[in-house]
Amino acid sequence: MPTHTYEYPKKHHQAFDRIKAKLFGYVKEREVVENAYPKSDTSDNARYARAMHAFANAKPKDGIAEMQALLKKYPNDIYYLDSYAVLLYQAKKYQQSADVYAKILKTDKKTALFYIEYARALLEVGNKKSLADAEWALYKAKFLENFEPYIYQTMVQLYRITKKQRKIVFGRGRICVLVTTTHRNGVGGTSQGYFTRWLPRTHTGG
Repeated sequence: MPTHTYEYPKKHHQAFDRIKAKLFGYVKEREVVENAYPKSDTSDNARYARAMHAFANAKPKDGIAEMQALLKKYPNDIYYLDSYAVLLYQAKKYQQSADVYAKILKTDKKTALFYIEYARALLEVGNKKSLADAEWALYKAKFLENFEPYIYQTMVQLYRITKKQRKIVFGRGRICVLVTTTHRNGVGGTSQGYFTRWLPRTHTGG
């Protein structure tokens, strides 16, 4: 019987090679990465692998340099921009990270994770405007992926900072309430804490 072999478009092969390089750099030991992608190799995949290796080993400065070189060639590549923003966040350059995510969201308005990461960077910026923008971004993410726990985790972080108590509707059946508590701290005083409590959606309490 005749066989049929499907040839994938070149762009798919390129995307697969990029993913392999990214994962290789992230999980392999330094010697292995350096042998496979020495600094003399300035190909796209080599730079990406070295950038992800730098991220995995908490050396964001090295990774940022590699990503900047890639973004000179591909200034609007969403995946490179995302990795660049992650490295900026790791380097505690929170406003720059948020600015990169804002650029991504001008192109991709349907990926909840980008809104969440944008919000996380804004939380670290910590001024009144950035916190308001973070809340907006989280509600955008919630609209896109209502069952994503990462959204609610980040919302709790936001409300800890802003000291708000909010009901956060989760899915069809429950409501997550951020509760403020006051308790003795063991040294003769009191301190406040925050936790989430799940209630039936029909709950009518305050």
